[in-house]
Amino acid sequence: ARWERHRSPVRYSRLLIGTFFGVTSRRISPVVLAVAGFSAALDVYNAAVDSGQEPYAGLPDLSLPLVPFELTAPVLGLLLVFRSNTAYERFNLGSDASWQITGRFRSLIRQLMSWTADNKRFSREERLASYDLIDSCVLMHWIIMHDYLRPGHVESPQERAKLFRKALGNVEFKASSSDGSSKTVELHEMILGGNKASRLTPSTGITAISVGIATRLPTLDTQETTQIDEQFCEIMTYLGTCEKLLRTPIPLGYTRYSVRF
Repeated sequence: ARWERHRSPVRYSRLLIGTFFGVTSRRISPVVLAVAGFSAALDVYNAAVDSGQEPYAGLPDLSLPLVPFELTAPVLGLLLVFRSNTAYERFNLGSDASWQITGRFRSLIRQLMSWTADNKRFSREERLASYDLIDSCVLMHWIIMHDYLRPGHVESPQERAKLFRKALGNVEFKASSSDGSSKTVELHEMILGGNKASRLTPSTGITAISVGIATRLPTLDTQETTQIDEQFCEIMTYLGTCEKLLRTPIPLGYTRYSVRF
């Protein structure tokens, strides 16, 4: 749908409107209005002088030199080209990384479905656990793509609770405190460091899914768990690439000099 909208012939009218009301236009509008006003005043003055009427008779004509524009135009063109190339490279890199994350999640879901489909090897409880883990992978992918990697991310407590419930089930552990006493702790509390109010990050969610696979699917052999762990490692690598692009803007010098020119 987005591609159809982008290739539509009416996109030119939409882009033309954006030229006047876009973010960049609003940012430089005070300078543009000042230059336009100064040029209009200069044109009115020269017209009055050329008319020969009093009190403008005998006043000199004024004109703006072209040398500053001739010197700055090539530099401005280079800056705009560098900025456009950098922006396209960042977009291409972020697009590749996001699709790699999607592909890795798909491979992970396929592996869980195919490996746990054997009724003789896996018990009914493990197959049901695999369905929950697949749901948690789908939910984790949704959280990454639609919440975490978008501006204005607001965490949903319902999504966090659902993710931990699907990934970990009701697994509990006995933890020892500093005074030697032991208490029963739910696994998601251990992953969050004992703080239930901690923010859900992709790293925390993937850790919960990984721990859930290790504890709820004990029949998986070493080779299968290694392949699953490799998928998670690749997901975290590409997610780090996306986070770097979001938190490292285009060099500020390009923007400053473009606006100044």
